[in-house]
Amino acid sequence: NTTSSTLGTVVGSMQVVDLPLNGRQFTQMILFTPGATPHEGGQQAAFQVSEGGGGISPAVNGQGARFNNYTLDGGLNNEVFKQTWTISPPPDAIQEFKVQSHSVDASVGMAPGANVNVATKSGTNQLHGDAWEFLRNDKLDAANFFDNYAGVKKPPYRQNQFGGTIGGPLVIPHVYDGRAKKTYVFGYYEGFRSSEGFTEFANVPYASELGGNFSDILTTTQALTNGSGCPSPQPACVPELDPLGRNLYVGQIYNPYSTRQITAGQVDPTTGLTAQSTGLVRDPFPGNVVPTSMLTSQALYYVSKLYPPANYGPGGNNFPNSELTSSDAVRGDQFGVRLDHNFGNNDTLFGAFYFNRATEDKPCALP
Repeated sequence: NTTSSTLGTVVGSMQVVDLPLNGRQFTQMILFTPGATPHEGGQQAAFQVSEGGGGISPAVNGQGARFNNYTLDGGLNNEVFKQTWTISPPPDAIQEFKVQSHSVDASVGMAPGANVNVATKSGTNQLHGDAWEFLRNDKLDAANFFDNYAGVKKPPYRQNQFGGTIGGPLVIPHVYDGRAKKTYVFGYYEGFRSSEGFTEFANVPYASELGGNFSDILTTTQALTNGSGCPSPQPACVPELDPLGRNLYVGQIYNPYSTRQITAGQVDPTTGLTAQSTGLVRDPFPGNVVPTSMLTSQALYYVSKLYPPANYGPGGNNFPNSELTSSDAVRGDQFGVRLDHNFGNNDTLFGAFYFNRATEDKPCALP
């Protein structure tokens, strides 16, 4: 538009419905417009829509992805916390949407990027509707590299997206005839269910460790004062000793109740050793085994519920030692109802109600 310097692209209903969209998110088609570029990686993370993972908020004409303004049937449709859209109607409910950039009109000029206005469908004099079901399934997918590497079974994946629309004249038998009075109603519903398994790894206690036996992590490697390997340019590595001159070993566990103060030159009554310096000392548990009498039933109950059993790896001092298939579970529901009334060729009135809610449980290495 040469008079307002606005660039605009309209995407119609047929394109919205017929073109394949991952997750059925119309925002992918913003990329059809000149000057629109997707963001990748971390820059796009805040705009990922869990339902299908296909929603995007692109950069338009060099502006950041957060600088777009979304409207739905002319009303603001912005999720102000993440600066993206709030309602993303299913393609079957969209009449068209328009992407405007270089906008100077005050009605859409609140963002320097693009204004994306979605117009939903309205009812007509005839009753129309449709229904759909889209699915993805792990039976159709290949196993990923990490599953093959670990020799574990391919995690399950179930994704279903289903719903329907219906529109027509508002008719109340013996009371109101919307065909004659030109009053129309349109509604849609879409549900989304996704459960995608992920292979997660964790470090958990072995059964012997839950009984107090930590001999598997005790090594004969001398602890060094400047850390393992003592990399340059640190001073030369020297063995680490306690104030009694005893060697300290990597993985050794000490009895906290044996802590005591010693003074240089005096004999320690517990060990009979002469202190080489002043300080605090503790005695190691023999063989790295904590006596059963020092284990509390409350703590054992807690860790038995918190940690799954070790089921991965060769055992011993090798980690990770637990493999668990955990799901990224998403459940979403949305619906909308629109009522239109035509007073004449140039006068119309409509109202609409939209609802959208989605919940997501993220995968984790521990149940």
